[in-house]
Amino acid sequence: MQDLKKITILSRALVVTAAAALALGCSGAVNASGGNPSGVAIAGQTCAPATQGEVCGMAGGQTAHLKCDSGTKAWTLVESCGAGTSCSSVNGAFVCKAPTATQPDGGAPDAVGDAAATDADVSLADIAAGELPKPDGQLADSGPNSDACKCIQVGDYYRFSALQLTSMDGSPDFAVLPVLNSLWQSDVDGYELNILLQVAAVSATDVTWQVVDGARVGTTQEPCLLPPTQTTIHQKRNGCQLLDSDAGALNLYAGSQQHTKNCGSLAGSSLGVDNTIPLRGVVLNGTMHADCSAIDSGTMQSAAIAKDALFKLCTCQTLPGQTSDVCAPPDPSYKDTTSSLAGACDGCGPGWQSFGGLLAAFAGDVGLQYGCKSDTGGPAVCLTATFAATRLSAWTPAACGN
Repeated sequence: MQDLKKITILSRALVVTAAAALALGCSGAVNASGGNPSGVAIAGQTCAPATQGEVCGMAGGQTAHLKCDSGTKAWTLVESCGAGTSCSSVNGAFVCKAPTATQPDGGAPDAVGDAAATDADVSLADIAAGELPKPDGQLADSGPNSDACKCIQVGDYYRFSALQLTSMDGSPDFAVLPVLNSLWQSDVDGYELNILLQVAAVSATDVTWQVVDGARVGTTQEPCLLPPTQTTIHQKRNGCQLLDSDAGALNLYAGSQQHTKNCGSLAGSSLGVDNTIPLRGVVLNGTMHADCSAIDSGTMQSAAIAKDALFKLCTCQTLPGQTSDVCAPPDPSYKDTTSSLAGACDGCGPGWQSFGGLLAAFAGDVGLQYGCKSDTGGPAVCLTATFAATRLSAWTPAACGN
């Protein structure tokens, strides 16, 4: 306990650097023009006022109208789009509106809603009620047996395109959240973090997902699958509305297969999967697009990381913009004798830092509250988040090594 107290005196000036080393968070770089590598503007990230103006982007896990501020040279929030709406550019004006069923060209809705409104637009309320557009753009009659989103197909994969924490340890103001969210989104955009949902079974009232993580492969956008991370999550659905799932599990892996950003032997202690962040008690919900191309307005209603797992996990100490390739592979023979939590990073290496120790530092003088319970009834840190996911259509993931 004395060692943990010492950690809390870390300068707040180190928050950004330390957060960059947290678990998933080391690829928050911007490109030469100042934009996010994925091309999606994110509130708080650098922009170039000379060439960039107003856009639809992301803020706090939601689509939003952003403006490139000439003073701070960063994307600033003009308007955040609430649940059930997304940012759209209509005749040069930026508005928040319900997603359309299809784009004018017949393709999938844009990730940030950049499509002009059409007469055939369908609101989320219509979709939830089981009403689908007829070919002439009019809404079809719906009855008690209507099955909106019957285009959900067994075998389809959906990849998380956004993951933003809304609270940690019971607090929406946990010190590291803004920085961590920016870094997590950069990891998603850079294919360092790949959370994949595959439809295992579907009916008019239910959907079952096989959830599996992917590892980055070189610089491609086609990660390979890590079968040991696989879990199953089941949820009821009402048309396109994906209702609260049964409590499930996610094992979050970051990096390539050869170079991981997380290190920890969890399987031997039944705390999770080695070298992943084990989220338990995960409850998900969201809204499927009418053409089944994406899930948005996703919410992780609850999740928890067991205290025992936190202090068995270490994170590679990297700088913003660096991928996991700079992380040395974990060294099973390494003995940690130098950190304030001696032994915490045994089996990892000198370039790794305790995940639990970092979170304790960000908790300040109050310390971590552990308001949730682990699978075994022990103390756990609570999490909530928002997410979005996009259907993969151009390729089918293969297992790593195949």
